Amino acid sequence: MKSLNIMMACFMVASLTACGGGGGGGKSSGSSQNNTLVITAENATEVAHLVTASDIATEGSRTTASDDTSDSQIRSLPSSNQIRNSLETLTGSDTSDCHFGGSSTYTYRATSNSGSSGSLTGQIKLNNCNDDGDYSLNGNLALAGQFSDSGDTGNIDITGSMTLTELTTSKSLTMSGMLIELFYTGDLTEYSESYYASGALIGGSYTVKTTEVIRVYDYNNPTSGTVVVSGADGTSLVIEFDSSGFGVYLTINGGDSEFYAYDEL
Repeated sequence: MKSLNIMMACFMVASLTACGGGGGGGKSSGSSQNNTLVITAENATEVAHLVTASDIATEGSRTTASDDTSDSQIRSLPSSNQIRNSLETLTGSDTSDCHFGGSSTYTYRATSNSGSSGSLTGQIKLNNCNDDGDYSLNGNLALAGQFSDSGDTGNIDITGSMTLTELTTSKSLTMSGMLIELFYTGDLTEYSESYYASGALIGGSYTVKTTEVIRVYDYNNPTSGTVVVSGADGTSLVIEFDSSGFGVYLTINGGDSEFYAYDEL
């Protein structure tokens, strides 16, 4: 079904993820861990790199997942005619190999509501999935959402945890207490996120929360939205997606905002 295709496309081409619901704000992830990373001018771009590379990925974004992986999973979803012509619950499962090793497995359960809308629940498991040659992903995620029969609108919530491991150093970053909320309508996808990140890859821990909903058009890079990273001792990093789609503005500890292209992070 088209609606499932869109939701799974948004998610399955994700690296670490951090997706979230249209309308901004959102619910709290409930994570209460203490932040230990002091954010400074020296480590701010590294933090920004990890946050933006971990965000919901769309075609053209910097991600750790290939189009081949997402396409094979999307093709296995039921067609729109199946859900439109039946009130029965549809289920499916698929495992795909990642480009440089490992695999990703997802299962879903979709139910039509009187033929005009439907609901979706599912799980996604990443097993040492390496799609960019630099990082591997492990994680277990649960998803639940609703969609219109036409496939034009829908929303999905994603919860769980994921771990990103740098292959050259074996250092990792774990994101826990994840709450990802996503909304789409036509070519527009909006999302917000909150999670707690910690590990040797960054040498500490921090929390991430969307303060202005992130908007993506036609599976390109985000062109608006704001994420705040909170560190230890009251330090912070504000990441604002530029309207050009080529980079972000960073504000370190309340200082001046400065533009960075993605390849500078």
